[in-house]
Amino acid sequence: MDKTKYFFRLTLVLLILSPLLLAVPGFTSAEAFSDQAFANIWQKTDQAVANGSLKASWIWGPEPRLNRYELYKESPGGQRLVSYFDKSRMEINNPNGDRNSIWFVTNGLLCRELVSGQMALGDYTTEQREPANVPIGGDLDSPYGPTYATFNSIASLNNDQRAGNKSGYVTDFIDRQGTISKNTGYPQRASYAFYENNLGHNIPDVFYNWMVGLKGRGIDWQYAVGLPITEPFWAKFKIAGAEREVLVQLFERRALTFNPANDPVWQVEMGNIGMHYKEWRNIATPVTTTPPKSPTTTPTPTNGLDTEEQAFLGIINQYRATNGKGALSINQKLTDASRWMSSDMGAKNYFNHTDSLGRDPFKRMSDFGYTYHSAAENIAAGYEAAQDVFIGWKNSPGHNTNMLGNYTEIGIGRVYTASSLYKWYWTTDFGTP
Repeated sequence: MDKTKYFFRLTLVLLILSPLLLAVPGFTSAEAFSDQAFANIWQKTDQAVANGSLKASWIWGPEPRLNRYELYKESPGGQRLVSYFDKSRMEINNPNGDRNSIWFVTNGLLCRELVSGQMALGDYTTEQREPANVPIGGDLDSPYGPTYATFNSIASLNNDQRAGNKSGYVTDFIDRQGTISKNTGYPQRASYAFYENNLGHNIPDVFYNWMVGLKGRGIDWQYAVGLPITEPFWAKFKIAGAEREVLVQLFERRALTFNPANDPVWQVEMGNIGMHYKEWRNIATPVTTTPPKSPTTTPTPTNGLDTEEQAFLGIINQYRATNGKGALSINQKLTDASRWMSSDMGAKNYFNHTDSLGRDPFKRMSDFGYTYHSAAENIAAGYEAAQDVFIGWKNSPGHNTNMLGNYTEIGIGRVYTASSLYKWYWTTDFGTP
């Protein structure tokens, strides 16, 4: 059997702590969606933009950028499936819910989290981090222009900071420090048009007309962007290396920008909040931190596995038996390859199927002396316990396919590296000689 086919079709990776599911190169755009519900929404709203039949700004983006599981208290197993796009993120909090409901797939309150620094870990559970010092618009290295953190003290985060109903042109200008003035270069390009009473903010015509127009693309504006949490402000950003003045307004879920210098079709766009949030969630540290957990188990002689590796073998074989599959036996060569891979990821602080020597899983298995007819690999990072990593892989279609594949042997490697980002690394190599 062609090993390349198996690599592209059967091998996926899962990162847990910031749990991660990565699409493997070679997938088509449709296969890159981790759930059909995500694909359905994107096809309804952005497919026409992607194929060129509609000239409009993206609602989500050209394709999913990252699919993964993230901690969420109320979701099964304490994790929910999310899919990151340039402009936002899709989430499935309850995979057993009504797939016909618009709320089966939700659109996170990313902007509110970035401004407040309160990262959601459940319906009522948050972790306090620093607000994001990322420019809301323009280039990521823009030295001027407000960041999400700029609005921390002026956004409606607790049903406060309400504004009165305004009329006339929008002339307020804001800089990175949060100073508000009237020195805009576009004094008559946007007018107050709609007062949203729930949080008490005005929406200018350029945004409101665009938002109402989203119905023509099969989506309601409040579902897509949420309620406004700030007033609209003009601001200067570096865009494609040049200074530009644009109108910005923050909503619960998105940030909208209006750039008069753009072609009219693309004057209103959503900021790349999906990518901003992903990076912030990955690298921001809690305001109050606790020391990383040290290893609690050590290798034991049983099959050369430590206690959690041995536990995983029992869990996966019980799971396979329930699904009519034969038990996997430990293969020492596969275990050596798996343990080496986990050690390499921790020592070199990376997360990828391709190791630091440039080998894919199949080359690596071969180098460890394993000859296979078919093979596959799962990797994970951030989980200490066997039960936790099993749940993560079980809830991921690609990893679950590997665990229930027609293999006869397995190698299991769990390694702790204190100096690494995710501390715990898992590799399971599956094979049939």
